[in-house]
Amino acid sequence: MINLTKKIDILGLFKEHSFLGVDIGTSSIKIVQLTKHKNTYKLDTYGEIQFFDKGSKEELEEQSLKMLDDQVADLLKSIVKETGAKAKKASMAVPVFSSFSTIMEMPDLEKNELKKAIEFQARQYVPAPIDQLTLSSVIVKREDGQQGKKGKIQVLLVAIPNEVKLKYTNIASLSGLELMALEMETFPMARSILKGRKDTVLIVDIGLKSTNYCIADEGFVKLSHNYDISGASLTQAFLDFAGGDYKKAENLKKTMGLKMTPGQMEAASDIFGYINSIIIEADRIMNEFFNKNAKRVQSVVLSGGSAWMPGLLEYFQDKLNVNVSVANPFAGLVYPKELEETLKEIGPSFAIAIGLAMRK
Repeated sequence: MINLTKKIDILGLFKEHSFLGVDIGTSSIKIVQLTKHKNTYKLDTYGEIQFFDKGSKEELEEQSLKMLDDQVADLLKSIVKETGAKAKKASMAVPVFSSFSTIMEMPDLEKNELKKAIEFQARQYVPAPIDQLTLSSVIVKREDGQQGKKGKIQVLLVAIPNEVKLKYTNIASLSGLELMALEMETFPMARSILKGRKDTVLIVDIGLKSTNYCIADEGFVKLSHNYDISGASLTQAFLDFAGGDYKKAENLKKTMGLKMTPGQMEAASDIFGYINSIIIEADRIMNEFFNKNAKRVQSVVLSGGSAWMPGLLEYFQDKLNVNVSVANPFAGLVYPKELEETLKEIGPSFAIAIGLAMRK
């Protein structure tokens, strides 16, 4: 099934320096085109094309894996055409489960020595031979040395399998786009949601296939983690609660959510079981970050298609005892005022595409 949401040329003007963010997910493709505007961005156009909307998580994964590059490219070309996107330069996101990142601590070396040292140390961390990966790194923290000793640095290392890189490059080429950047999805998500905030924040992105956790601190993503419980798990639990009626299950998830009577809560034990599992994992990650960095997470942001489920924010807030909010990645962008409520509602599921389009 294809469900196309489109907004064509909503500002009535496209610029040559417009940039396209392309988020290819398990069941849909989302695109956002932005144009740099003073200290922010103008929203040119956006859209989503859904190619799977039913089934268990396992069925959705199986269906998405069967899609060939040219099939994905055809869908991408369709949404580009329907939304009227004109930008040819694009960034795409790689799922957390298809990539790897870590923080490495090492001596502060000269530039010509550092590159070799990073590649050498990376061999101890990455889960595959170096020649099968594309590595990228950035210094996220520098500490001066004491009494004539060399200082230390923290390096964020990202590794993407070459076969994954080739797949996205091929999709872009078949779609008539120029792939300017390929990022692990947590980075554009944090970019669009946090917009440069320096405090310590945990983003909980409840996606269709998995839940991704991301801790950003001092403006950098310091931790990324993938968890198997997902939006599809919740949908299946609501389906069981609704007696197998898919339409009723989707309606209950969107309108009732976690705001149930005691009797309903007892009958919906699987739903609360999955939510509690996601929260327990979030708490574990926050404690792990504190133990390693002596810093506490100051706030939690919910993202993904399930973020606006009624009662979810309050339930997270009660269990984690920390300030919790829902992601609004369109905030701060320039767009027609009449779109404000719509963009706020869809924002959590468009965070990755927006962050990709924000990438310089």
